[in-house]
Amino acid sequence: MRSGSLRERNGHDWIDRFTSWLQQTQHYLTVRSEVISADAAVISFQTEWMRNQLLPNSTKTPSVLSSLEPLEGLVTDGAHKYWSNPNAILLTTSSFDSVTDLWAPGLFTYTNGVSSTHYKYHFVGVFEGIAEAAAAQSISLYDAMFAMVVDFSDPQRIGFVEAFEDFFELHDAAIALLKGCQYHYDKSVTRVSRVASAVPSDKCSKFKKYCRILRTTEKSDTFFQVVKKIRKLCPSVEPWLAWWLRPEHASMIFPSQMTMDPTLVKQLPSTTNAEEAMHAKIYKIAGKGHDLIDGLDGLLKVEAHHHGQHDHALGM
Repeated sequence: MRSGSLRERNGHDWIDRFTSWLQQTQHYLTVRSEVISADAAVISFQTEWMRNQLLPNSTKTPSVLSSLEPLEGLVTDGAHKYWSNPNAILLTTSSFDSVTDLWAPGLFTYTNGVSSTHYKYHFVGVFEGIAEAAAAQSISLYDAMFAMVVDFSDPQRIGFVEAFEDFFELHDAAIALLKGCQYHYDKSVTRVSRVASAVPSDKCSKFKKYCRILRTTEKSDTFFQVVKKIRKLCPSVEPWLAWWLRPEHASMIFPSQMTMDPTLVKQLPSTTNAEEAMHAKIYKIAGKGHDLIDGLDGLLKVEAHHHGQHDHALGM
């Protein structure tokens, strides 16, 4: 753990404080990861209520209980201003709470970076929580439970796949459970279209039109015909286009290239905007620039806020 992010007097003081925090919260908190290594420092945790939010909404509402109901989708993203150390990230995976009609946190993770190793530990915690919650309700696991909307960060994608492989020892299934963020693709199109040397102003409108077709067509032949048109129209965007055409990226955003079940694709959110809104709510409730222990306490306040809204909506 980086001492600079903790502002503690010495390592012993921090260890004592963290141990004390674990003891004080152990009766209602499950720590999924406590990793301090040369590769990563990761602390993941959730309450039982958070854990249960990771299940499909149909499994939370007995009147509509159906293990065949696909998950609305899990959304994962990182908040970069929560901790005092600029290198530290707060990763949060959220799910849609049908009781409050709001997104609710399912797992909080402190990381000292955003490598695939950091994401792997986070996603393993998510998967463990889902499996544990399902077992507690005698629900059989099915693939759609683990469907995830992510950004196009390679570390995030690789971390998800590695975590899924470790958890289920399956690779192809993991790839098929990832859906890319439509917003990030559209934003990338807008950004490259503003580079005059890559997309001349008189070709900008047609370039954007072709890029929209890539994101909407379900026909593979149409997709590749449009790819050829983009290459001919704007040869200088080739490096950008090649990145999006890489199979691991194309399969996450372009319908004609996706390996995810089409029904599941339609039920997942198109962007990670819900998680970005969650960050704003976290900042409002708990503030920013926290040292580790104070930050962990702040996240418990965030959980209490969402948990309280849920119980109030149920009339409890």
